[in-house]
Amino acid sequence: MNHKSNGKASRKKINLVDAVIAVVFLMSLAVTIYLTVTLAFSDGDGSSGSGMPVEYSLTVNNIDAERYGITLNEQTGIAECDFLKIGDTLYTDDAKSIGKLVSIRYEVATGSTGKTDNDGSLIYAEYPGRVNLILTVRGELSGDALEIGDLKLRVGKTISFHTSGYNADAKIMSVDTEVE
Repeated sequence: MNHKSNGKASRKKINLVDAVIAVVFLMSLAVTIYLTVTLAFSDGDGSSGSGMPVEYSLTVNNIDAERYGITLNEQTGIAECDFLKIGDTLYTDDAKSIGKLVSIRYEVATGSTGKTDNDGSLIYAEYPGRVNLILTVRGELSGDALEIGDLKLRVGKTISFHTSGYNADAKIMSVDTEVE
């Protein structure tokens, strides 16, 4: 075995395969960092804050306040519930997020008395022990139209939603796109 050593370190040239492996590694590292940062700054429901924010009101009608443990604050109109909490994410039946719950208000539920007034209009009266919950939800529009995912926000539309501990049907009462 003859080794010639002239005191110089031998330099190995970078071949094409090594260069491709290095580029693939750097690209996968960049994608991993991007996804980590994107998820860290998302709202926790998969939205990254890039869509236009929207708030809309849902009304869940005729709930037995005592049975469901709803506490009512008559001065502020705010309701507290064990089954709904501020910050809960609301989902459609197919598990798509429609936003986060930002407020829970109430109004006393009314029902028809079956009687009419002099004009022939039905007379409504308070429904004792029952409330309508008015939920304000904040989400992000998914396009130019008033849509959050597959949900089209249209006043008067009834939707089904659920949280981790509650299912309900609710009517969209208002939509506000002027939120920050």
